[in-house]
Amino acid sequence: MTETDFQIVPDGNATPCFHCRIPFDPLTARWCECITRDRTLVCPRCGGCACGASLHQRNEFWIHAPAALWERRRSEQKDSMTRLHAIDPATLPRPFALIVDDDPLVLAVTERALRANDVRLAS
Repeated sequence: MTETDFQIVPDGNATPCFHCRIPFDPLTARWCECITRDRTLVCPRCGGCACGASLHQRNEFWIHAPAALWERRRSEQKDSMTRLHAIDPATLPRPFALIVDDDPLVLAVTERALRANDVRLAS
């Protein structure tokens, strides 16, 4: 994928999907359900999100995003902490992989999941 494959098109109403490359309207797309602080938009055709895109590619997307999409993102980020804290560790599928992250929200969810499963944490 080149950097230009993942950006808002000039009219601001469509962006190519990170996976299927078919343009969709980012202003009406839903947010993905990934456990991450900065969720991305879901393509209504293939159901893929851009969480697997590089940080550079995601930044390029937001550099060209219209103001209305930035407002959607701010609103989503306000809700992200509540959403992450609402995850019940007992509902996580078993077995699950532990991925270390330096994001405080991800670390908080990870710690809760481990404690709920009686995993001893190193200090």
